[in-house]
Amino acid sequence: MKKQITFINKTFAEICGWLLSVIMVLLAVDFIGRGLSMPVIGVAEIAVFAMVAVVYLGLPHCEEQRGHVRVEAVLIRLPKKIKALIDLCCYLLAIFIIAIAIYAAGANAVSAYVDKEAVQGPTPLLTFPVKIVMVIGLIFYLVQLVINFFEDLKSGDLKKMSGF
Repeated sequence: MKKQITFINKTFAEICGWLLSVIMVLLAVDFIGRGLSMPVIGVAEIAVFAMVAVVYLGLPHCEEQRGHVRVEAVLIRLPKKIKALIDLCCYLLAIFIIAIAIYAAGANAVSAYVDKEAVQGPTPLLTFPVKIVMVIGLIFYLVQLVINFFEDLKSGDLKKMSGF
């Protein structure tokens, strides 16, 4: 299963890279269009939606690489048992908070779909597709958090402190 999750995380990261390229092109077209007094309607909104997708789809791969911000300067100076306790607490807290975020984002995505929620403008854009992408990104982030937690537990990084 870890292989499949890694493949999905890498695919999401690849999509993020392509979306960033699309955002760059869209904003360049918008900038040039505005300079020529021919703005392209809806480009800024689409770029914002794409950026939201980049952020949420990038979370699982970042967690897999353990690339999230940590205060290593403090952690490396702590005794191993205390560091393991902090890591255990952080994992459990993160898993709990992301599970709540998935529930809230999922409920919001369903509501946006049912209500046909859209961004106002000359060309209204429905918000539910980007909200579904947010939920998908959060789900895979949660899965990766759980995988990392059990890997650390299995490797002994957390086992030393927890008595598991």
